[in-house]
Amino acid sequence: PRLDLRAQGKDFEVGPILKYVSAVDARLVRGIDGSGRIDFDLGVRGALGAAARPQITGTLALRDGALRYAGAPASIDRLSLTARFAPGAIHVGDLRANIAGQPVQGRVDLEGDQDPVASFALKGTLDLAAVGRAVAPKGTDLAGRVALDITGRGRVKDPASMAIGGWARLDRVSVRSPQLPQPVDEMSGTIGFSQARAEVKGLAARAGQSSFRLDATVTRPLALTAKPGAAAPAGVTFTLASPYLDVAELLPPTPGPTVLPNARGSG
Repeated sequence: PRLDLRAQGKDFEVGPILKYVSAVDARLVRGIDGSGRIDFDLGVRGALGAAARPQITGTLALRDGALRYAGAPASIDRLSLTARFAPGAIHVGDLRANIAGQPVQGRVDLEGDQDPVASFALKGTLDLAAVGRAVAPKGTDLAGRVALDITGRGRVKDPASMAIGGWARLDRVSVRSPQLPQPVDEMSGTIGFSQARAEVKGLAARAGQSSFRLDATVTRPLALTAKPGAAAPAGVTFTLASPYLDVAELLPPTPGPTVLPNARGSG
């Protein structure tokens, strides 16, 4: 079967759609609520089937949007964007929002079907309690703020090789997770990105009775999160200072050998 469809709409309400998808058993949308209006003029054309994917063309615009996750202390509001669809590409050039009262703006481009390449930019201050559901692993709670101005480009299927530029500044970030023996609190510091390198300056944190300050240089920083052997390791050189450090308060408890970052280096 082949499709050749066109759909148009104006002042379409987002709220009822979010109420429907909030029941889906997926972390990104479970319990989400919100409002806003959508205008769209979209075409869908091409074959259907396991190996086929119809092409989407046209535009979709959201204005006056607001999102909130169940239990989140802050919301995302004044959300607006315009997405333009072309064969094998999606362009969002004017993403704007307020997160816990702080303005954020960004863009994202996605090109290619089988091996897509993404480029993006994001600038503003993120309240992690408001966006933690979207950016943190399941069961992990985040709080604090991250001010950032970053850009990136690379293959979606190989995020470890993505080139990142710009900077991020952490302010009183906390991480609570069943994978950590103690919550990590009061995390602050600055990370500067330059192509395939990251410079960590004055990253301080506390976990239980332990506290530390870290300065480091990391090449291919996104490779840190890859499974060892699945990607070339990140290169790390570091300086670590601590008045008291209990390793058991920082390393994830596991039934087998300790799981370490995908890295190689010295310090």
